[in-house]
Amino acid sequence: MHRMGTWYGKNYYNQATYNAVKNFQRHHGLKATGNVNLKTWQKMGFSKKSWYGIDSYVAPLKAKAWQGRKAHIEAMINQAYKYMGKPWLVGCSSSPAYGVDCSGLVMQGLYAGGISPVPTS
Repeated sequence: MHRMGTWYGKNYYNQATYNAVKNFQRHHGLKATGNVNLKTWQKMGFSKKSWYGIDSYVAPLKAKAWQGRKAHIEAMINQAYKYMGKPWLVGCSSSPAYGVDCSGLVMQGLYAGGISPVPTS
């Protein structure tokens, strides 16, 4: 939405965003649907890899089993700090480079602390 000029602090895919995407698609020789598909994503300057991987990030483990409770808690907190100042993205549990929503932040903290929240989404 930043690239479409419709970011106002929230990531609402509203009529303004839909129209901006359609205009972008028209100006770049793409089928103007108003929906971002892989071709639109790439024309926006993003990689094909990021299209498939944006919501598959798992924070690396930062505490070992033998390190004790405090190390696991600190790992979770340190992971959360990596998201400070990053966008809040609805329904997203991604890397600090993209942002997360509230449950995504908790999930990434759990991963860093050595807890797998699967099958929770």
